[in-house]
Amino acid sequence: MLARSLQQHAENRARQAQWEASLWHAKVTDLGPCVGDRAYVAASMQRHTHSKPHQVPPAQRDRAMLRPAETYASATGRSKSRTKKKLYFTATPTDPVRDSSPHRDPKLSHRRAEMKSCTRASNLLRRLSEAFQVKEVDGSVIGAAMQTCGHRRWWEALMQVYDEAVHHNIQLDRIQRSIFINAMAACLQRSQCSDLELSARKDRALRLSKHVWNHMSFPSKELDFLCALGAAWRVCAEIGEQALPWAEELLNCCNAQKKYNATAIQYSPLWSLFERCKHKARVEELLQEFVRRPGCSLTEVTLGSLINAAGDDWRRVERIWDLLVNKYHVEPNMLCFTARSKAHFLAGRPAAAANSLEGTQVDDGPRAVAMHLQARLVVCHAELTKESKRKLIKCLTDAETVDTSEDSRQIKSELAQLIELSRKLLREPSCLRLPDLLVMHFARNGRMGEWPRHKAGSKYLPNDDC
Repeated sequence: MLARSLQQHAENRARQAQWEASLWHAKVTDLGPCVGDRAYVAASMQRHTHSKPHQVPPAQRDRAMLRPAETYASATGRSKSRTKKKLYFTATPTDPVRDSSPHRDPKLSHRRAEMKSCTRASNLLRRLSEAFQVKEVDGSVIGAAMQTCGHRRWWEALMQVYDEAVHHNIQLDRIQRSIFINAMAACLQRSQCSDLELSARKDRALRLSKHVWNHMSFPSKELDFLCALGAAWRVCAEIGEQALPWAEELLNCCNAQKKYNATAIQYSPLWSLFERCKHKARVEELLQEFVRRPGCSLTEVTLGSLINAAGDDWRRVERIWDLLVNKYHVEPNMLCFTARSKAHFLAGRPAAAANSLEGTQVDDGPRAVAMHLQARLVVCHAELTKESKRKLIKCLTDAETVDTSEDSRQIKSELAQLIELSRKLLREPSCLRLPDLLVMHFARNGRMGEWPRHKAGSKYLPNDDC
């Protein structure tokens, strides 16, 4: 009875996964109204089972959705709205007819969909084990599992998926190998493990990435080459200084071949790696060399990644901003403005952080609004002047009306706390000290997290930030 029940449950789950997969491949006109979905969620796609916007972390989704269309190989799908506007989410979407692979069985779409729908690592590993038992695993199913592990930052699960693939001799094509390298990079990003464990993970990521790269044949398509190169440099950027020799080796390899041309999207992680390692002159030299090439230009992706790599060195951030925006004419998007603001806040300059977000001429999302309110809250607490209160009230009004329905619970919670603290500061400032105001994660971990418990109105901001 138990075995029959488990089999029936598995069949029901497989049918549901197949239905979800068919939903994503349906025509826009066939979808009808979908309860609770977003304008871009029900995209019509004749594509492989790529991750959809709702299946990735909000920050990663925003980065993808805000990238310029010309940096994508093609549109990923079309909007469900009447305009049927093209959607750009997957950087290099592949077509199952044009880009057929012997490691992707079309009959296993339900297994790929199952891997993508998992919200717990234990569930993913269990479903993968069930798929192995009935011999319904190929490279594409492994790739889907690896991609989910990367999006969810499941390092241990990712390693188990890889080990199972090796144990069962599952062959991976170039796309699936690139997915694995990208997933390792994603797991290393913002990792919350101990320094010792993180160091061990970086060592293994570098070793495995080299192994996977060395076992790839030279791509016959530019798409495959760019995917692999971008993934390799991305994992190098997350590993840090110990990956510099391999990153240089990849650069030499890229320069030596004359068949394909890498874009700023592929180079950005490499430039970020050099920036993190304080090779500032090298970064500027490579940027200048790149823009001199015919048809090559920098994008907001490069600007944002370099600002993030510069960390709390606000003077270096301003140098990067001046170089890319004023000299190379990069048009910043919202993520660039928030990265610049964050750098100033981390350096203990909340007034500069707030000013960086004012008059940006871009749509302010909930995260940008929360960051602006966080900065204005600290400035008003330090000064308690009429002008600082006026600016706080204006920022508070924006925060109270912003739509947070599509954002993470963390942003919703932080924004709610900031709104309540702003009201309290305007009503009863004497009951709040500086540490009480540092709500956002980066705010608590920046320099102001080590400052004394300043009272309201005590003029404690540095002179160069007033």
